[in-house]
Amino acid sequence: MKKNLRDAILWYAIQNDGDWKQIAHCLQVKAPYKKVEYAYPFVTRADKEYPRCFLKLRYPPWILFYQGKLSYLSKKCVGIIGARYCTDQALKNTREVVNILKKKYVIVSGLAKGIDAMAHK
Repeated sequence: MKKNLRDAILWYAIQNDGDWKQIAHCLQVKAPYKKVEYAYPFVTRADKEYPRCFLKLRYPPWILFYQGKLSYLSKKCVGIIGARYCTDQALKNTREVVNILKKKYVIVSGLAKGIDAMAHK
């Protein structure tokens, strides 16, 4: 891992609201950056722990903020996303679907309230 590159990606991601092209531009022109102390776990494309599955994407994320074990992404995964504001029936349906899927897959979501949160409960 290149520590300076990791620091730069975090700074550029914060300053550019995660905009992929802007981060790429900053990296290309070697824009100035500041070291940021960040309290939550994250991994960048500069890290050896960065999940290889993301490198197959056309625009792999420069940085991933996460909770849980990053190593789970090397297993079969299924993404659960949905409305933040939803009906009780939608939450019930999500619970039922996830109870079936979790036997074979790691559940991945954005951790937002609503459907995403129910997927992790």
